Amino acid sequence: MAASDQTIPERPRVNEDFVGTRPIQAAHRFDVGALDAYLAVHVAGYRGPLEVEQFKGGQSNPTYRLIAGGKHYVLRRKPPGKLLPSAHAVDREYRVITALRDTGVPVPLTHCYCDDPSVIGTPFYVMDWAAGHLLRTPDRALEHAVSRLGDPDHRRDGSADRMAAGAHPGWRRDQHRSW
Repeated sequence: MAASDQTIPERPRVNEDFVGTRPIQAAHRFDVGALDAYLAVHVAGYRGPLEVEQFKGGQSNPTYRLIAGGKHYVLRRKPPGKLLPSAHAVDREYRVITALRDTGVPVPLTHCYCDDPSVIGTPFYVMDWAAGHLLRTPDRALEHAVSRLGDPDHRRDGSADRMAAGAHPGWRRDQHRSW
C-alpha cells in the first residue's frame, strides 16, 4: 500500500471536563491550614501560604494542585468514606514513583507520604508538579513510549532492594496487559 493510501486515524478529542483545575469539590474538601502546617515540617524548602485547586478528572483518587512559595506540587489522596483496605493504594503509588526515581524512568520527585488521617482526613502523598499531557487512550504512540522504557534492570541499577515498592521485572508487560 502506498503511503498516500494509508489513513491516519484522528486522535480523540480532549474532553474539556477533564482538563485543568477547578475549586475543590465539596465532598473532597479538607483543612488547608492543617496541610500547610504538615508540609512546612515534611517538605524540604516548603514555604507557604498554600493555595489548593482540584484537578478535573482524577476519578479514583482525588488529585490537587498545590501552589506555595512560587512552587507547584501535586497531592494525591484516598477518597473520603469507607473503602476496601487494598483500594485506592496511594501508598503504593508513592513507593513505586519513589523507587523508580533513579532508574531512568521519568517520574516526578516525591516529597512525603502521610498515613495520618488527622491531617486531611485520608492518607496522601505529595510530589512535584510537571507540565505534560494526560494520555487517556492507549494508542501506538503510548505503546511506543512505554516500550522504550523497557523493564527496569533492578540488579544493574541497584534498586533490587526497592522491589517491595511494587515495580518488578515484567512491569512493562503488566502495564501493557492492563490497557
